Amino acid sequence: WGSRYERLDNGVVALFLESGGGGDDKLVGILNLIPSHITHFLSVSPDYFVGAMGLQHVADRFGGHLKCIKIQLTDSVQDSDIVYFLSRCPQLEELIIVSCKNMTDLTLREIAKCKNLKRLHLSEGSLFTNEGLISLPFEQYTELNISFCAQFDDSVLHFMGDKCRYIKKLWVEETGVTASGMAAFLSCDIRPRLTSILVGIKLVTPLINNLEAILGPSAPNWTKKINNFGHGYELMNCMVL
Repeated sequence: WGSRYERLDNGVVALFLESGGGGDDKLVGILNLIPSHITHFLSVSPDYFVGAMGLQHVADRFGGHLKCIKIQLTDSVQDSDIVYFLSRCPQLEELIIVSCKNMTDLTLREIAKCKNLKRLHLSEGSLFTNEGLISLPFEQYTELNISFCAQFDDSVLHFMGDKCRYIKKLWVEETGVTASGMAAFLSCDIRPRLTSILVGIKLVTPLINNLEAILGPSAPNWTKKINNFGHGYELMNCMVL
């Protein structure tokens, strides 16, 4: 494991782990050497992971202060591990879950209890369902990422509708969301607050072609650019930016 911790410009104390080799036992050894006032537990390496034991130790050692964590590329973390973790991290504002194959709707129902959560990323969650997703309190989120979850479809956007009072950024790349579903979503009262929407390549053309019909006079304020990873496009509301 390689690690460093630093105080960022905004006063946040962050822990960055730069290698995932060695497993949870070595992670626990590293964590025991780190001051317990860490608020952000982040990764700068694509092969980094936190397993079940490591996640429990993060909760026990940093949970009282933790505001952000990234959990990715692990099959060892189960719903029960998330229940334990979230119960000990009441200050959590950002949760990033990427490609954790054994998390189900029980995880989503536990996430729904996090009163301070503002930014939620649920990318590549194959066991999540529409029913689980709509249990979330969308009205408290400013960012929501459901990309690469093919099972999420227009019914999710329909349910979200006006509940997304504070949403600023939405990711729906490679999901079951259609252009018509997104059009209906953009017709809700949330659109004045949106700064950007990330959509898949197949979705962007019909959206761009119909923005004027969807958004009316505000359509010229929106532009598009290809996203950093080339999976799709980001539609940006220049008036809000």
